[in-house]
Amino acid sequence: MQKSIIQKRIYLITFLLYIVLWILNENHKTLFFKSSIGLSYWILDVTIMVPLLFQFVFNNKIGWVFILSLLVVHTFWTFINIYKSSDSNFAIITIVSLYLIAFVLMYYLYPKNQNE
Repeated sequence: MQKSIIQKRIYLITFLLYIVLWILNENHKTLFFKSSIGLSYWILDVTIMVPLLFQFVFNNKIGWVFILSLLVVHTFWTFINIYKSSDSNFAIITIVSLYLIAFVLMYYLYPKNQNE
């Protein structure tokens, strides 16, 4: 029960951090522009914020799988772009380290049944 509360707080903190960074980077100015994958930025923002709020409220496996899927897609997309444009080993090691942290956190955030 306590782990569930911590997990929900992590999702809320992540959501709030996303909003703060969104404001600080002035992303509202590019809200209706197209991203490099052809979608408007507002669609990408909603795609990130809704699952985080869903997990904050419900904290179930469906939301967790959706967030993990977004992380996996983002990881592959990032590595493809890094290998196309960067020869710096330091940049690659840094990116791999950040994604490892994200995947370890997702392992911790996996919602277990209440009986376990």
